[in-house]
Amino acid sequence: MKKLIAFLSLCALLLSHPVSAGDADDYLILINAEHPLPADYSETYQEDFVEIAFTRNDGRPTQKMRREAAKALDEMLSAAKEAGFDITATSAYRSREYQKQLFDAAVESYLARGMTKKEALRLTKRYYALPGESEHESGLAADIHHLSCATLAFADTAEYRWLSENAHKYGYILRYPEGKEAVTGIAFEPWHFRYVGREAAEEIYRAGLCLEEFLKEKS
Repeated sequence: MKKLIAFLSLCALLLSHPVSAGDADDYLILINAEHPLPADYSETYQEDFVEIAFTRNDGRPTQKMRREAAKALDEMLSAAKEAGFDITATSAYRSREYQKQLFDAAVESYLARGMTKKEALRLTKRYYALPGESEHESGLAADIHHLSCATLAFADTAEYRWLSENAHKYGYILRYPEGKEAVTGIAFEPWHFRYVGREAAEEIYRAGLCLEEFLKEKS
C-alpha cells in the first residue's frame, strides 16, 4: 500500500509540473511561485536523499541532495578542486520549515532597518523564495561558491567563471542568470546551481536560456 501511495504521489507530481517531452524522471521540474512543490515531495523522495561530500560541516540541515544530483555535484567539485579552485556547496536541501525560518529572518532583518512590511517582503523575495516555492526543497539545487565570497561579488571570481563554463558538463545550470530576472522572477544569483541532467544542461547552456525558457520551447 505504501508503494502504491508513493507511486500515485509521483504521478500527481509529474502531471502538475512541466517536464520535457519523453523525460523519464523529474529532474526538469519547474519550481517557482506559479509551480510550488507538493507538501509531500520530501516524503515521496525520502529514500533518494543522500549526503553530499563537498560541504561545510557546520551543523546546518542543508547537506543532502537527491542521489543523482549529489553524485554529479561531487564529481563537479572534485574536478574544480583538481583545477585549483576551492569551491563548496554551502546550502543544498532545505526542509519547508527551514526555508520558512530563512525567509522570516530575512524579512525581520529588513524590518529592523526601519523598512515597512511591504518593502521588507519585496526585498526578501528578490533572493528568498516562499516556503514551498524554493528549489532547495527539491534536493536538486545547491548554493555553490568560495567560502570567502558568498555575495554578488562571487560573479567576479575565477571560481564562478569555472563553474559557469563547466557546470553543464555535470548536469548543472546557473538557475538565475543575469538578464533573466523578468523571466525567473528572481534576482541574479551567481551561487545558485540546479541539477537538470546532462543532456538538458548542455542544451540550456548552448542556447543561453534559463529553465523557464527551455521548458517553454520544449512544450
